[in-house]
Amino acid sequence: MIGDLYCLGIALVTPFAVEEFLEVWKSEKVLKAMITTVFITAISGGALLAAIRGDLLARQVEQSSPTAVIDGDGTPVPDGPTSFYESTAPSLRMLMLFLAIAMDLGAGVAIHRALMARICPGEDCDKLSQEMADVRRQLVAHVFEITALTNEPAIFVARFWRDFYRALLTRATGKAITKWLGLLSCTLFLAAVSAFAQSHVNLVAALDLSASEDFKGPDEKAQFDKNLKGVERLLSTIEADTQITVIGITRDSFADQYILLRAEISPDPGYFGERLADARKKLVRSWQTRAQRLSPKTQGTDILGGIHFAGELFRTEGPDNKKILVVYSDMRHVTGGLNLEAPHTVRVDSMIATVQKRKLLTDLTGVTVYILGADAGGRQVAEWESLHKFWITYFQKAGATLGAYSMLYDPPKPWP
Repeated sequence: MIGDLYCLGIALVTPFAVEEFLEVWKSEKVLKAMITTVFITAISGGALLAAIRGDLLARQVEQSSPTAVIDGDGTPVPDGPTSFYESTAPSLRMLMLFLAIAMDLGAGVAIHRALMARICPGEDCDKLSQEMADVRRQLVAHVFEITALTNEPAIFVARFWRDFYRALLTRATGKAITKWLGLLSCTLFLAAVSAFAQSHVNLVAALDLSASEDFKGPDEKAQFDKNLKGVERLLSTIEADTQITVIGITRDSFADQYILLRAEISPDPGYFGERLADARKKLVRSWQTRAQRLSPKTQGTDILGGIHFAGELFRTEGPDNKKILVVYSDMRHVTGGLNLEAPHTVRVDSMIATVQKRKLLTDLTGVTVYILGADAGGRQVAEWESLHKFWITYFQKAGATLGAYSMLYDPPKPWP
């Protein structure tokens, strides 16, 4: 086993050493000499092997036994011939030497040739690769050109009929398209004019000045003060081209009209909105000054009269203007003709019938109404809900759109 491993190692190391020798010297003369040596040793080994085979054949044809045996002469003893291995031992040694040299050198030269074949001797591999890529691109271009030329007749026919039908459709629909475009332009123009006409906003805010608004909650803040802050925040959100009127709700709001603030906002907000911002600041400052003189002292609450007065203010403007009514009140109307505070639960049908009978229903067609600060004021949920349903019914019959009915004091978002 160990001998086999030694033989395998020698068989591998010797050709490797020969290849390394050739790689180090890198000489054509050395390579030629080695190849010549391999050739001579291989031929010599072949010649010796032929001679040994001749000797072996001659040894086989020799007669090693006598041709006749005569009685009485005894058994003849043949001449002892010379041993085959003794006579051919020098030749066998030379044969093994030549063959070993030929195999080792030949294997080394073969390895060297194989490694040299991996590179491009005498050639520029990068240049050859570039040339091959160029040839492939040219081949693709030729294939594309051949395909295009092959499909050209069918493409020409398809394009011809496409242009033909397009021309027919263009002439047939040209006049119709012109008419439709004219109609569309007129419609857009009218819509733009209508939108411009409706851009003006008429905003009326009604503030309840009755004593019932002096109710204080757990935060020790009166509902009236919260209403004042609500009006202030409303004025800080006014848009351009708006007419704002703040009226007071008293015990006789329709007969004794009380205008707390009236202003007109310019339709030009400025390039960066600076004019609108300045107008809002002026409104807020003016309101803060006037709010200091207000207090909830009125005995009685004529909410329906205030709504009727707001309707008159809306009718003074154009019919296409945007109309918004914001009421800051607990919505407990208390007058001699109608009392919504005394009954704990409002009977909606009977109260609406009373309103219609006394001509207290105001025409609010096209008006959006926001009721803010409609606090419970110590009432139960059922009482608050019954009053809520009454006002929903009232505004429906008045032709208005109820945008909000809330205990909160800020306008809902998005604010129109």
